[in-house]
Amino acid sequence: MIQIRSGLFETNSSSSHAIVVSLEKDYEITWSDLYSSWNEYDFEFGRELYRLLGSWDYKLAYIYIILLEIAFNPKVVFPRVDLEKFKTRVNKIYNETISKLPQREWSSNNEIPDHIFQILEFLNNRNLGKIPDTTIPKFSFDTSLFENSLKHTWSAYIDHSEHFMTFEGEDRRYSPPCAKLLEKLQSDDEYLKSFLFSDDSYITIGGDEYSGYNLKTLGFEYDYRKREDWEERVKEYEKTHDVYFKGN
Repeated sequence: MIQIRSGLFETNSSSSHAIVVSLEKDYEITWSDLYSSWNEYDFEFGRELYRLLGSWDYKLAYIYIILLEIAFNPKVVFPRVDLEKFKTRVNKIYNETISKLPQREWSSNNEIPDHIFQILEFLNNRNLGKIPDTTIPKFSFDTSLFENSLKHTWSAYIDHSEHFMTFEGEDRRYSPPCAKLLEKLQSDDEYLKSFLFSDDSYITIGGDEYSGYNLKTLGFEYDYRKREDWEERVKEYEKTHDVYFKGN
C-alpha cells in the first residue's frame, strides 16, 4: 500500500484522495471514452462525501494542476517538472490512441489535451495575479459554452497538494509516495497511457469526516470494522493496481 498518512483511522478532518493506476496491459478504448461535457467541469478537488474522477480529461486535469504548482514553486526540489515535455508526451499518446480507433466524424463535444492545458494555465495565471479576474484570453477553441464559468466561478485547486512534493531542506529519500507517482507519470509512457485511458485507472475524492478512502470493488475505508481487514483487501487489490493514498 503506497500511503502518505499513518496507518490509523483518523478523526481530524482531512481530504482522502486515492489515485489508482491499473497494471493491466489489455484494455479497450472507444470514442465514447473521449467524450466530454464542457459545462460540467469542476476543477476544485478538496474534501467531499464521494467523487469519482474516471474520465481521461479529469484525471489529466488533476495531475496537471499539481505539475503547474510545482513548476512555479522554486522551493520544490522533487519531482522535477518539464511542462512542455509532459504536454508533448500527452498529446502524442492521445493522437496515437485516436488514430487506432474507427474513423468517424469529429464532434465538438470531444476535446483534445491542449484544451485542458490552456484552461488550467489560464486559471493558474489568474491565481498568481498575472491576469485580472474578469479577463478572458483568446483560446484556440470555442469557449462560448462555459465562458461565464471561466469569468466567475472556475478555479483549479487540490487540497494539500504539498503531499506530492519534496521541498528544500527535506531528504529526497523520504519523498512522499505521490511525488514518485508524478515522476513515473512524467517518464513512463505506458504508465501514463494506462492512467489516462484505462477505465480501471481512476481517482476518488473523499474526506475523513465522511467515510475515508474509497476504492472500486472494495468500498469505503470506514465501512471496515477492523483496520487490518481494509489493509488486507487493499494489499490484494494492489496485485493489479498501483494505489496512492493522499491525505493531509
